[in-house]
Amino acid sequence: MIVYGKQPIFYLLEKKRNLVRKIILAKEVERDVFKKFSGLPIMKVDDLKAQAMAKGGNHQGILAEVEEFETISYREILEKSQFILVLYSVTDMGNIGSLVRTAYSLGVDGLIITGLNDVKFEGIARTSSGALFDSKIAVYKNIFDVINEAKHLNFKLYGATLDGENIKNISDNLPEKRILILGSEDIGLSGRVLSAIDQKVTIPMAREFDSLNVSVAGAILINYLRSQEQKNNPSGEV
Repeated sequence: MIVYGKQPIFYLLEKKRNLVRKIILAKEVERDVFKKFSGLPIMKVDDLKAQAMAKGGNHQGILAEVEEFETISYREILEKSQFILVLYSVTDMGNIGSLVRTAYSLGVDGLIITGLNDVKFEGIARTSSGALFDSKIAVYKNIFDVINEAKHLNFKLYGATLDGENIKNISDNLPEKRILILGSEDIGLSGRVLSAIDQKVTIPMAREFDSLNVSVAGAILINYLRSQEQKNNPSGEV
């Protein structure tokens, strides 16, 4: 697996160095940066080769060959988590990466990606700034299997939609086990998914503008649900 860009690679070198197999340089780097690569094999390539390895992404002259990212089963996430983010047919790897970064930063226990046939973790690593490698992530095609098992385990399911309940009006007594479901960039959550969830939620707008990028909307909703959890558990216990 090829990871590219300074921020995710520096994160790996600091937090998950054991995952890095090789550093690939497409330009000269400063001495203090070069020191970070101590003990690792270094390969130099031209920019054309680097662009091909990064599949056109902005590699900033630094790439790394790393161990393949290992997902876990969605059942393991359900069984070991209290606050989960589920993505349904979100196709843009940049959006997914941003949501991985936000979810990890704000204390979401796990993330389940559904509705996709293929997930490009190279792109997710880039836009998550490396948070991917510290996150618990499952990939499973059928969201309804996830929903059914989540209900069996007594999760409350919140779905983001334009006509939902104002997120600010949700009861202070949030359930201990809850899932936030975000839909695709173009159509959101399907009618069938909406009929299976417990509560639709939305973000109130100060102006007449009815659309936010899914990663931005997700960050706002996650932050609110997390902040409410902290209010309900001032000691930080979960």
